[in-house]
Order: sequence, then structure tokens, then C-alpha cells
Amino acid sequence: MDSGNGTASKSFENPPYQPASPQSSFEPSGTDASEAATTATTDFAQAAKTATETIKKQASELTANIGSELSNTAELQKQQGAQAIQGFAHAIDTAASELKAQSPIVARYIHDAAQQIESFGNTLSNRNINELMVAVSDLARRRPALFLGGAVATGVVLARFLKSSASHQPTQPGPEI
Repeated sequence: MDSGNGTASKSFENPPYQPASPQSSFEPSGTDASEAATTATTDFAQAAKTATETIKKQASELTANIGSELSNTAELQKQQGAQAIQGFAHAIDTAASELKAQSPIVARYIHDAAQQIESFGNTLSNRNINELMVAVSDLARRRPALFLGGAVATGVVLARFLKSSASHQPTQPGPEI
């Protein structure tokens, strides 16, 4: 600036404002932001992977528990069914013994049928559920007509049994009008 004598004098003014350097602790650089984003993405991906593995493990354990419970229930039902079949075979055998005096030939056929039914009950009792499922699947593949006929016959017998069991249960009287 000119002081009037033609010479420039230095002024003691503040220097112009200059922004902080890119390495300042107040503002991250583009590289730092990129690294932070990459780290966050990696951490998120790892957390998602861990969560997925945990969920898969829990689902697997739940499936195993359900399978085990179903297997135990099926085994119990199988044993009860085998006992019922063996009881039925014993009742048929008893009827055959009573019929023997009147008609020995018919009694022998009935006795043979009772032995076959008892044998089936023993086979059912001695095999596990998986073996039975394989045997039924094999039968269905080899002899589909026999399998379907057996399924229909079983359904009819079961329906009649359930219907007759329901008629023997005491009924509660309705409200009087």
C-alpha cells in the first residue's frame, strides 16, 4: 500500500484464511472414508455370515429335535399297533379253538390266519420305523395294486373300528328344553 511517499509499506494485516490440510483430524480424507466404508462393509458381511450360520445351526437342531420326536412317537404308536394286532390274533386263535369241535377244517384255516396275523404283529414289533418305511416303499414299487388294495382295506377297517369305538363312548345329555 502506498503511504504517500511512493514507497510501499508492509502492512501488518492477518494473512488470508487457508483451509486445514487434508490430513487434518477434523475432516477425513477420501482414502480414510473409503477404508472406513470397506471396514464397515466387511464387519457387516461377517456379522451377516455369523448370523446366517447361527440360524442354520438352530434350524438344523430344531429339525433334528422334531425328527427325533416324530420318530419316538411313531415308534410308540408302532408298538401299540403291534400289541393290538397280536391281541387280535390271540382272539382269532381262541375263536378257532372253540370252533374246532364243530368244524375242524374251518378252525384250522382260522387258526392259520391267526398265526399269520400274529407273525405280522411280531414282524412289526421287531422292526424299526425306517425299516418298515423301506419295506412299504418297496412293496408299493413292486406290487402297486396290492399296496393300494391293502391301503383301502386298512382304511375301511380303521374307519369301522373308529366308528364302533365312538358308539360305545357315553354321551352327555344335552340341555333340557
